[in-house]
Amino acid sequence: MKKNVAVIGRVKVDNQLNEQAVELMREIDYIDRDTLELRKEIQYKGCPFCNITEGEFVEDYQTKQALFYKFKKCNRCSLVYPYPRPNKDIIENCFTSGLFSKESEVKFKKLDEKRDGDALMKRMVKVIWGLFAFNYSYNEFIKYAKKGDRILDVGSGHGVVAQRLRQKGCIVETVEINPYRAKYLREKGFKVYESVFAQTDLPESSYDIIIFSQVLMHLFSLKETIQKVRYALRSGGFLISSQMNFNSIIQKTIRSPFPGKRLTAFSICSWFTPESLTKILKLSGFEVKHILFRPSSILNCLFVEGYPGGYPV
Repeated sequence: MKKNVAVIGRVKVDNQLNEQAVELMREIDYIDRDTLELRKEIQYKGCPFCNITEGEFVEDYQTKQALFYKFKKCNRCSLVYPYPRPNKDIIENCFTSGLFSKESEVKFKKLDEKRDGDALMKRMVKVIWGLFAFNYSYNEFIKYAKKGDRILDVGSGHGVVAQRLRQKGCIVETVEINPYRAKYLREKGFKVYESVFAQTDLPESSYDIIIFSQVLMHLFSLKETIQKVRYALRSGGFLISSQMNFNSIIQKTIRSPFPGKRLTAFSICSWFTPESLTKILKLSGFEVKHILFRPSSILNCLFVEGYPGGYPV
Protein backbone atom coordinates (compact mmCIF):
# COMPACT_ATOMS: atom_id res chain seq x y z
CA MET A 1 0.00 0.00 0.00
CA LYS A 2 1.27 3.44 -0.89
CA LYS A 3 2.53 5.44 2.07
CA ASN A 4 0.87 8.72 2.98
CA VAL A 5 3.38 11.52 2.49
CA ALA A 6 2.95 15.16 3.44
CA VAL A 7 5.11 18.18 2.70
CA ILE A 8 5.45 20.68 5.56
CA GLY A 9 7.55 23.69 4.68
CA ARG A 10 10.36 22.14 2.68
CA VAL A 11 10.50 18.95 4.72
CA LYS A 12 9.08 15.74 3.29
CA VAL A 13 7.39 13.74 6.02
CA ASP A 14 6.49 10.06 6.04
CA ASN A 15 3.28 10.02 8.07
CA GLN A 16 3.44 6.30 8.79
CA LEU A 17 6.72 6.81 10.60
CA ASN A 18 5.66 10.00 12.33
CA GLU A 19 2.04 9.29 13.23
CA GLN A 20 2.81 8.85 16.92
CA ALA A 21 4.96 11.96 16.95
CA VAL A 22 2.24 14.13 15.44
CA GLU A 23 -0.43 12.78 17.77
CA LEU A 24 1.77 13.45 20.79
CA MET A 25 2.31 17.06 19.77
CA ARG A 26 -1.42 17.48 19.20
CA GLU A 27 -2.25 16.01 22.58
CA ILE A 28 0.05 18.37 24.46
CA ASP A 29 -1.22 21.26 22.34
CA TYR A 30 2.13 22.32 20.89
CA ILE A 31 1.01 22.33 17.26
CA ASP A 32 -1.95 23.48 15.25
CA ARG A 33 -4.06 20.41 14.47
CA ASP A 34 -4.63 21.40 10.85
CA THR A 35 -1.35 22.97 9.70
CA LEU A 36 0.99 20.87 11.90
CA GLU A 37 2.91 24.06 12.69
CA LEU A 38 3.98 25.27 16.12
CA ARG A 39 1.20 27.32 17.65
CA LYS A 40 2.03 31.00 17.25
CA GLU A 41 1.52 31.62 20.98
CA ILE A 42 4.49 29.42 21.86
CA GLN A 43 6.81 30.36 18.99
CA TYR A 44 10.10 32.17 19.51
CA LYS A 45 12.15 33.19 16.48
CA GLY A 46 15.31 34.87 17.76
CA CYS A 47 18.83 33.43 17.74
CA PRO A 48 19.62 31.87 21.15
CA PHE A 49 22.80 33.96 21.39
CA CYS A 50 22.24 37.18 19.44
CA ASN A 51 18.45 37.35 19.83
CA ILE A 52 18.10 38.55 16.23
CA THR A 53 16.08 36.96 13.43
CA GLU A 54 18.34 37.88 10.50
CA GLY A 55 19.85 34.80 8.91
CA GLU A 56 19.57 32.19 6.19
CA PHE A 57 17.85 28.82 6.18
CA VAL A 58 20.07 25.76 6.13
CA GLU A 59 18.90 22.96 3.84
CA ASP A 60 21.68 20.38 4.11
CA TYR A 61 20.41 18.68 7.26
CA GLN A 62 16.72 17.92 7.51
CA THR A 63 15.51 14.76 9.21
CA LYS A 64 12.22 12.93 9.24
CA GLN A 65 11.84 14.35 12.71
CA ALA A 66 11.90 17.95 11.51
CA LEU A 67 8.15 18.25 11.31
CA PHE A 68 7.52 21.62 12.83
CA TYR A 69 10.49 23.83 12.07
CA LYS A 70 13.35 24.64 9.71
CA PHE A 71 17.00 25.27 10.54
CA LYS A 72 18.23 28.85 10.44
CA LYS A 73 21.81 30.13 10.57
CA CYS A 74 22.34 33.44 12.37
CA ASN A 75 24.04 36.13 10.28
CA ARG A 76 26.03 37.43 13.24
CA CYS A 77 27.29 34.43 15.22
CA SER A 78 26.75 31.62 12.64
CA LEU A 79 24.77 29.54 15.15
CA VAL A 80 22.23 27.15 13.62
CA TYR A 81 18.94 26.87 15.50
CA PRO A 82 15.37 25.57 14.96
CA TYR A 83 13.13 28.22 13.41
CA PRO A 84 10.69 28.80 14.90
CA ARG A 85 11.58 27.27 18.25
CA PRO A 86 9.39 26.86 21.32
CA ASN A 87 9.46 29.54 23.97
CA LYS A 88 11.32 29.33 27.28
CA ASP A 89 8.51 27.69 29.26
CA ILE A 90 8.11 24.87 26.74
CA ILE A 91 11.85 24.19 26.65
CA GLU A 92 12.15 24.00 30.43
CA ASN A 93 9.10 21.74 30.66
CA CYS A 94 10.87 19.22 28.43
CA PHE A 95 13.15 18.34 31.34
CA THR A 96 10.48 17.57 33.90
CA SER A 97 8.40 15.24 31.69
CA GLY A 98 8.83 12.14 29.52
CA LEU A 99 12.22 10.58 30.18
CA PHE A 100 12.67 13.09 33.00
CA SER A 101 9.37 12.43 34.79
CA LYS A 102 8.96 11.29 38.39
CA GLU A 103 8.08 7.77 37.24
CA SER A 104 11.27 7.40 35.21
CA GLU A 105 13.37 8.69 38.09
CA VAL A 106 11.84 6.15 40.47
CA LYS A 107 12.77 3.38 38.02
CA PHE A 108 16.33 4.70 37.76
CA LYS A 109 16.71 4.87 41.54
CA LYS A 110 15.61 1.25 41.92
CA LEU A 111 18.11 0.18 39.25
CA ASP A 112 20.82 2.26 40.92
CA GLU A 113 20.17 0.66 44.31
CA LYS A 114 20.22 -2.82 42.77
CA ARG A 115 23.45 -2.05 40.94
CA ASP A 116 25.17 -0.80 44.12
CA GLY A 117 24.58 -4.18 45.74
CA ASP A 118 25.45 -6.32 42.73
CA ALA A 119 29.02 -6.50 41.42
CA LEU A 120 27.95 -8.20 38.18
CA MET A 121 25.32 -5.51 37.57
CA LYS A 122 27.98 -2.83 38.05
CA ARG A 123 30.17 -4.41 35.39
CA MET A 124 27.25 -4.78 32.98
CA VAL A 125 26.25 -1.15 33.41
CA LYS A 126 29.84 -0.06 32.80
CA VAL A 127 30.02 -2.03 29.54
CA ILE A 128 26.65 -0.77 28.30
CA TRP A 129 27.52 2.81 29.21
CA GLY A 130 30.79 2.47 27.34
CA LEU A 131 28.93 1.34 24.23
CA PHE A 132 27.08 4.64 24.24
CA ALA A 133 30.47 6.41 24.16
CA PHE A 134 29.48 9.25 26.48
CA ASN A 135 32.50 8.24 28.56
CA TYR A 136 34.71 9.81 25.87
CA SER A 137 33.65 13.30 26.89
CA TYR A 138 33.53 12.35 30.56
CA ASN A 139 37.18 11.35 30.45
CA GLU A 140 38.02 14.77 29.02
CA PHE A 141 36.19 16.47 31.88
CA ILE A 142 38.14 14.43 34.41
CA LYS A 143 41.48 15.07 32.71
CA TYR A 144 41.35 18.84 33.20
CA ALA A 145 40.37 18.66 36.87
CA LYS A 146 42.90 18.69 39.71
CA LYS A 147 42.47 17.57 43.29
CA GLY A 148 40.96 20.41 45.30
CA ASP A 149 39.43 22.19 42.29
CA ARG A 150 36.00 23.69 42.88
CA ILE A 151 33.81 22.53 40.01
CA LEU A 152 30.24 23.27 38.96
CA ASP A 153 28.51 20.53 36.94
CA VAL A 154 25.56 22.08 35.07
CA GLY A 155 22.68 19.76 34.16
CA SER A 156 24.26 17.09 36.31
CA GLY A 157 21.43 14.58 35.84
CA HIS A 158 22.24 11.49 37.87
CA GLY A 159 25.69 12.80 38.74
CA VAL A 160 27.83 10.49 36.61
CA VAL A 161 30.44 13.18 35.94
CA ALA A 162 30.07 14.73 39.38
CA GLN A 163 30.76 11.44 41.15
CA ARG A 164 33.89 10.76 39.12
CA LEU A 165 35.18 14.26 39.84
CA ARG A 166 34.49 13.83 43.54
CA GLN A 167 36.43 10.56 43.50
CA LYS A 168 39.37 12.53 42.12
CA GLY A 169 39.28 14.84 45.14
CA CYS A 170 37.44 17.79 43.59
CA ILE A 171 34.86 19.90 45.40
CA VAL A 172 31.79 19.43 43.20
CA GLU A 173 28.54 21.38 43.15
CA THR A 174 25.69 20.81 40.71
CA VAL A 175 22.92 22.64 38.87
CA GLU A 176 19.84 20.58 38.01
CA ILE A 177 16.41 21.87 36.98
CA ASN A 178 14.63 18.53 37.33
CA PRO A 179 13.33 18.24 40.92
CA TYR A 180 13.54 14.43 41.01
CA ARG A 181 17.13 14.36 39.81
CA ALA A 182 17.99 17.23 42.16
CA LYS A 183 16.65 15.14 45.05
CA TYR A 184 18.71 12.16 43.89
CA LEU A 185 21.88 14.31 43.79
CA ARG A 186 21.26 15.60 47.30
CA GLU A 187 20.89 12.02 48.51
CA LYS A 188 24.32 11.37 46.99
CA GLY A 189 25.72 14.23 49.07
CA PHE A 190 26.04 16.96 46.43
CA LYS A 191 25.15 20.61 46.86
CA VAL A 192 22.44 21.31 44.28
CA TYR A 193 21.22 24.56 42.76
CA GLU A 194 17.74 23.58 41.62
CA SER A 195 17.12 26.17 38.91
CA VAL A 196 17.82 27.25 35.34
CA PHE A 197 21.54 28.00 35.15
CA ALA A 198 21.20 31.56 33.83
CA GLN A 199 18.95 32.40 36.80
CA THR A 200 21.02 30.62 39.46
CA ASP A 201 22.36 32.77 42.30
CA LEU A 202 26.03 31.79 42.11
CA PRO A 203 29.00 33.26 43.99
CA GLU A 204 31.24 35.47 41.85
CA SER A 205 34.68 34.23 40.71
CA SER A 206 34.36 31.00 42.68
CA TYR A 207 34.84 28.02 40.35
CA ASP A 208 37.93 26.59 38.68
CA ILE A 209 35.87 24.66 36.12
CA ILE A 210 32.26 24.84 34.94
CA ILE A 211 31.05 21.81 32.97
CA PHE A 212 28.20 21.42 30.48
CA SER A 213 27.91 17.79 29.37
CA GLN A 214 25.48 17.72 26.42
CA VAL A 215 23.62 20.58 28.12
CA LEU A 216 24.57 23.89 26.49
CA MET A 217 22.51 23.11 23.39
CA HIS A 218 19.33 22.75 25.50
CA LEU A 219 19.54 26.14 27.23
CA PHE A 220 17.09 28.74 25.97
CA SER A 221 19.13 31.85 26.81
CA LEU A 222 22.60 31.07 25.49
CA LYS A 223 24.04 34.58 25.86
CA GLU A 224 22.87 34.93 29.48
CA THR A 225 24.22 31.45 30.18
CA ILE A 226 27.73 32.27 28.96
CA GLN A 227 27.68 35.61 30.79
CA LYS A 228 26.83 33.72 33.99
CA VAL A 229 29.75 31.35 33.36
CA ARG A 230 32.16 34.28 33.11
CA TYR A 231 30.74 35.77 36.29
CA ALA A 232 31.16 32.54 38.28
CA LEU A 233 34.57 31.40 36.96
CA ARG A 234 37.79 32.39 38.66
CA SER A 235 40.45 34.16 36.61
CA GLY A 236 42.04 31.49 34.43
CA GLY A 237 39.15 29.10 35.01
CA PHE A 238 37.82 26.71 32.36
CA LEU A 239 34.47 26.26 30.66
CA ILE A 240 34.34 22.67 29.39
CA SER A 241 31.46 21.57 27.19
CA SER A 242 30.64 18.54 25.06
CA GLN A 243 28.18 19.04 22.20
CA MET A 244 26.92 17.28 19.11
CA ASN A 245 28.50 18.64 15.94
CA PHE A 246 25.84 19.86 13.51
CA ASN A 247 28.24 19.36 10.59
CA SER A 248 29.35 15.84 11.47
CA ILE A 249 28.85 13.05 8.93
CA ILE A 250 26.96 11.04 11.53
CA GLN A 251 24.54 13.88 12.22
CA LYS A 252 23.84 14.26 8.51
CA THR A 253 23.46 10.62 7.55
CA ILE A 254 22.42 8.37 10.44
CA ARG A 255 18.70 7.95 11.04
CA SER A 256 16.94 6.39 14.02
CA PRO A 257 15.14 3.09 13.43
CA PHE A 258 12.26 4.49 15.50
CA PRO A 259 11.89 8.07 14.21
CA GLY A 260 8.21 8.44 15.02
CA LYS A 261 8.59 7.92 18.74
CA ARG A 262 10.88 10.74 19.79
CA LEU A 263 10.61 14.49 19.34
CA THR A 264 13.73 15.78 20.89
CA ALA A 265 14.27 18.76 18.64
CA PHE A 266 11.90 20.65 20.91
CA SER A 267 14.42 20.48 23.70
CA ILE A 268 17.34 21.63 21.55
CA CYS A 269 17.80 25.37 21.10
CA SER A 270 21.27 25.45 19.51
CA TRP A 271 22.91 23.21 16.92
CA PHE A 272 26.62 23.95 17.27
CA THR A 273 29.51 23.54 14.88
CA PRO A 274 33.14 23.98 15.97
CA GLU A 275 33.16 27.26 14.04
CA SER A 276 30.00 28.72 15.55
CA LEU A 277 30.84 27.68 19.11
CA THR A 278 34.34 29.15 18.78
CA LYS A 279 32.90 32.40 17.43
CA ILE A 280 30.32 32.63 20.23
CA LEU A 281 32.93 32.02 22.93
CA LYS A 282 35.30 34.62 21.47
CA LEU A 283 32.47 37.17 21.24
CA SER A 284 31.86 36.43 24.93
CA GLY A 285 35.47 37.09 25.94
CA PHE A 286 36.75 33.50 26.14
CA GLU A 287 39.98 32.13 24.71
CA VAL A 288 39.39 28.75 23.07
CA LYS A 289 42.16 26.42 24.24
CA HIS A 290 41.23 23.10 22.72
CA ILE A 291 38.63 21.48 20.46
CA LEU A 292 38.49 17.70 20.54
CA PHE A 293 36.53 15.44 18.18
CA ARG A 294 35.37 12.03 19.35
CA PRO A 295 33.50 9.42 17.28
CA SER A 296 30.28 7.94 18.62
CA SER A 297 29.61 4.27 19.19
CA ILE A 298 27.13 2.31 17.08
CA LEU A 299 24.51 2.41 19.83
CA ASN A 300 24.95 6.12 20.30
CA CYS A 301 24.54 6.71 16.57
CA LEU A 302 21.33 4.71 16.39
CA PHE A 303 19.62 5.87 19.53
CA VAL A 304 20.94 9.39 20.08
CA GLU A 305 22.45 10.94 16.98
CA GLY A 306 19.99 9.24 14.65
CA TYR A 307 17.38 11.82 15.55
CA PRO A 308 17.76 15.26 17.07
CA GLY A 309 19.02 14.97 20.58
CA GLY A 310 18.01 11.59 21.90
CA TYR A 311 15.40 12.46 24.52
CA PRO A 312 11.62 12.42 24.24
CA VAL A 313 9.70 15.60 24.95
